[in-house]
Amino acid sequence: MRRWREETWLAIRAKAKRDGGEILFAEQFGIRSDQVTGRTWGENGRTPVVRRSGNRFPR
Repeated sequence: MRRWREETWLAIRAKAKRDGGEILFAEQFGIRSDQVTGRTWGENGRTPVVRRSGNRFPR
């Protein structure tokens, strides 16, 4: 862990800064790139209306 923190992490952080990037950490909790976050539920046989755009990714 010490080696990763003192060598690998510093190199990753420097590259991100140099490239104008951002470092994000996520655990394995099942996010999909095509996840439908506007999904909802409704009574059986009655389709609910979700007032959202169909875009998957922000622009």
